[in-house]
Amino acid sequence: MVFTSDNGAALVSRQNAGSNGPLLCGKQTTFEGGFRTPTIARWPGSVPAASVSRQAATQMDLFATFLDLAEVELPTDRHLDSVSLKGVLFNSTDEHDRAVFFYRFPVNVVINVTSKILTL
Repeated sequence: MVFTSDNGAALVSRQNAGSNGPLLCGKQTTFEGGFRTPTIARWPGSVPAASVSRQAATQMDLFATFLDLAEVELPTDRHLDSVSLKGVLFNSTDEHDRAVFFYRFPVNVVINVTSKILTL
């Protein structure tokens, strides 16, 4: 079971917006508060209880992860911006180091997920 969100709190809603904690800004921004959201995974006997990872990922990674968990190969007839997080879930591999592209007109951002370098 996976719970996640597609963006940070909608700060334009003011008092009912929620909270992004210490992260700057919120929904519709290219700051961490806009796209860095928690994800909770539960799979007793597979995902260690109370484990924590700082791995940055996109929801597109759920596609490759679920295929990997089902032991189904990714399609090879197209390029996919999805990597399996199976090792991260099971605490058996280190974090992925790759660029993640974030777009919100008129700003484009590339984020190197382990060093957190932002390029505008």
